[in-house]
Amino acid sequence: PNATPTGADPKVAEGAALFKDAGCYTYHEVHKKKVGPALKEVNKRWKNQQELIAFIRNSAKVIASGHPY
Repeated sequence: PNATPTGADPKVAEGAALFKDAGCYTYHEVHKKKVGPALKEVNKRWKNQQELIAFIRNSAKVIASGHPY
């Protein structure tokens, strides 16, 4: 279950584990809105990767700043 498919980037497995361990699945699905937005093409909703990473690390801070996320 936690094995990385042959030839897959190990970062994919790390991301999947983080998503599970942090409880993100409680709020997000890939293709449809749950509590939070769908994850498919999330990178297209952000001006740059740094803003997306800041949101992932501390969404409350980004939201409090008035960012329209």
